[in-house]
Amino acid sequence: MMAAALKYAETLGWRVFGVGADCRVPFKVKDRFEHGCWDATSDPDEIRWRWTVAHPRANIAVATGDASGVLVIDIDNKNGVDGFASLARLEDWFGTLPESWRSVTPSGAGEHRWFRQPPGLDLVNRVNLPVERGSEKVKLYGLDIRSTGASVAVAPSAKPAGAYRWISGPFDTALADAPGWLLDLCTRPPPPPPGPPIRLTDADRIGRYVAAAVNDELDQLAKCKPGGRNQALFIASAKIGEFVGANLLAYDMAETALATTADTMGLLREDGPNAVRGTITSGLRRGMAQPREVRP
Repeated sequence: MMAAALKYAETLGWRVFGVGADCRVPFKVKDRFEHGCWDATSDPDEIRWRWTVAHPRANIAVATGDASGVLVIDIDNKNGVDGFASLARLEDWFGTLPESWRSVTPSGAGEHRWFRQPPGLDLVNRVNLPVERGSEKVKLYGLDIRSTGASVAVAPSAKPAGAYRWISGPFDTALADAPGWLLDLCTRPPPPPPGPPIRLTDADRIGRYVAAAVNDELDQLAKCKPGGRNQALFIASAKIGEFVGANLLAYDMAETALATTADTMGLLREDGPNAVRGTITSGLRRGMAQPREVRP
């Protein structure tokens, strides 16, 4: 595994990390790497250490999105879900995907389709890709989009049922650019503009105001119904990030509160911890760039 991990990193510049026998759960070493795809690396020495000292038997996962410059369509085809039928609908609506890298999942029934992701885009991961058709929002079951804050396992990683393998891979086929319509489906709409300035002078009053405003955002977030919860999490994170940017709220406190609410509302279970963490991070950073103004 180490040789393959090194080749991906040194040849393609991918950031990789080790995952367990299920090819999902990241291996961790306290105070060194504890956060899955967020701690992925392309450093050869670090990869050698991870695959010799830390976890020699680890499978290989690639951090998608900005980290490695790739966007992946994950096509699931099991348990009554036909991701290939969903893909056919998607291509019928928007156009045929260009030929690019393709890999088969261990069951042999699913696929990953790989595309180049342009740098600097604020893309959101999608589960059961939602598509708006006129006034209707359709979910394409069995189609997930993996971008920043997510990951996919790669060959020669293996589960008990089989191994990942390339149908057409990075060392024999060109990587196609992600089509514009696919990027549009994953582009996060901008958050609302910053709130009005806080006109409070007493520190205790400011603290109470911030606490009330943050709690209100979290309460509203917790009430969101399935279908728009990921976007609601981003917007809430951006609004709370305004207080972080103004040094009125600690980043860790904001991140923990948002993650706890995401767990309570079922989003953590639906999208997975990496996707939720990516949404929160992206939203907080957006809000921190527009700090809430405090005036005397």
